[in-house]
This record gives sequence, structure tokens and C-alpha cells, in this order.
Amino acid sequence: MKKVCFYPIADISNEYVYLMRKAIDRAGYKLADKTTFNAMMHSDVIHLNWYEGLPLRKEKTKILKKYVAKLTKLKLLKLSGKKLIVTIHNNNTYDDDKHVLVHNIMKWLLDNADAIVIHCKESLKVIEKFGSDPSKAHFVPHPNLIGMYEDVEKFDDYVKEPDDFVVLFLGTVRPYKNVETVIRAAEKLTDKKNIKILICGRTKTAKYTNELSKIIKTDNIKTAFRFIADEELPSLVSMADALVLPYVTNSSLNSGAAFLAFSYGRTIISTDIGTAKEYADDDLIYMYEYASDEATHVQRLADTITKAYNDFVNDPASYKAKGETLKARVTVENSLREIGNQLKKIYE
Repeated sequence: MKKVCFYPIADISNEYVYLMRKAIDRAGYKLADKTTFNAMMHSDVIHLNWYEGLPLRKEKTKILKKYVAKLTKLKLLKLSGKKLIVTIHNNNTYDDDKHVLVHNIMKWLLDNADAIVIHCKESLKVIEKFGSDPSKAHFVPHPNLIGMYEDVEKFDDYVKEPDDFVVLFLGTVRPYKNVETVIRAAEKLTDKKNIKILICGRTKTAKYTNELSKIIKTDNIKTAFRFIADEELPSLVSMADALVLPYVTNSSLNSGAAFLAFSYGRTIISTDIGTAKEYADDDLIYMYEYASDEATHVQRLADTITKAYNDFVNDPASYKAKGETLKARVTVENSLREIGNQLKKIYE
């Protein structure tokens, strides 16, 4: 039985790592219980996620020390003949001055890995931007989240009315996630009384919470700026008619929030990130082209929410079928069994 060191190790709070490790275990591999260099040296396969990261807020000497240590370990692992796998998670080439060392690690990984795991075809462009070999890419499904959370605690910060069309923004609330864009788009939708924008998640600071609260000027926006417990997620996501993902495309690539939506039979309203593009051709989601200009982005998002709302009102059965079809697809295509089957092709 081959031993796999899957980096990082995380508890159940990191659903992606938890589910990927579960898929590897079910596929018949022995998982290393640590991700130290020693554990890697005693494994047959090293599968790395986000390994390029460095503590960029620390002193330069500490950053450089960490950089040298990571590259040295990687080179020793390669020299020892270990099978090295890397997964691409975002669309960033880290080619600015601040991230040059991160860029160098990711470049080395892509150039020297035996295989590159991708969760969407858009990732091939990232490999090409790094000047690496796209023929090493292997598609492995992103895990679905069906059955991940127990439905034992109801989300009751907002009570949905029968005719409401609820658009949910869910997750940690950070400036780079464009929640301000969602708020400004909502201002353009006040003539449609049944559209409700629900923003749920913990903010980084009380100051940021106050800043967001001050720019909310319409009553079609409801907020729960707090930690959302896993046990609340089933009732919260099921309440929504669509999840909104207004992400920046030059950094975002895969979206766990999209698969959360699909797992509960819900569609998404999203910028043209990699995950969204995988489903756009089948008319199952509502995708729009990201714009770096804020005013243009706000208008495109408002227009796309309006389109989804019109479909919801004019043909509710067809609208509901979109979410049901998405759930049926990810149930099969993004199962732990299918993930394990694809990883076997890479690990062996």
C-alpha cells in the first residue's frame, strides 16, 4: 500500500482538505498523519496544496529563511525520487515585487512536479502563464459537500417571505470578495420589491463591519455579520434561491461556495471564474464577465441578478430544475469515489 503525504493536514473545519483526505483514504492509500519533512521522506507520494505560501507580513530575513527552507526541502524530495504532485487553487502568478519569492516556489513546483492537479480547465492558463508544461495537468473533481453538515440548528436571522427571491453572499466577509459591489448592485434593484440580498459571514474587524453598515442604504439588504455555524448552513443555503460569487477573476479560480450551492440544489450568480465556466454552457448558472471598473461590475451584477429573478418569476419550475440538475451532477461527478478514481491515475 502506497503512503501519501497530503499537505496540509487540517481538521474538519477545512472541508476541502478533510474531504480530499477522505477520498484518498477510501481509494486504498495510507495517509501520513503528519506533513513534516521527515513524514514526506517516509511517504511514496507527496501531494501539495498552497505550499507556495510564505509569511509575507514578517521581517524580510524570516521570509527569506522560510523561502530557502521550502525550496531546499522540495529539491531534496525530488532528488530522493518521491512522486511530487501539486494542486493549482488560484489564478495568481505572484509576479509582482511583493510576491516574487512565492512566484519562484510555485514556478519550481509546476516545473518539477510529476503531475499537476486542476479542478477546472481555466487552470491550464495558469500553467501556461508560468511557462510550465500543461501536458502534466490532470483533472480531479472538486469535492461536493453533500451530507457534510448536520441540519440541527436553524438560521433565524432572517425569515423568508413566500414571494422573496433571496440572493445569498456567504463566507468570511473581506474587501477582496467584493461585498461592496453586492451592496451597490442591490441599490439598483429596489424597484423589484421581492429581491432580497442576504450577506452572511464574519468580518475581520468591528471597524470593517461598521464601514459596511454605513454604506448599506436600502432595506433590500439583510446582514448577519457573524460566524455562521456549520449546523446552520443547511437551512441557510436552502433558504437562498441563488448564491452570489462576485469574485475578482485575476486571483479567484475555484470556488468551494459554488459547490456548496450545487450540493443543496442551488444555482449561482458569478463572475467568470474557473468553476463557473465549467457549468456556463449548460444554462444552469448565471455567469457574467468580471469588470475591474467598479461601476461596470456593479451594473453587470445587477443585470445578472435581474435575469435570474425574471427566470424565477416567469418559469419557476425551470428555474428550480437548474439547481436540481446541478445537485444531480455533483452527486456523481464530484463524489469521493470519482475523486479517488482520478487520483489513482496520478498516484500510481
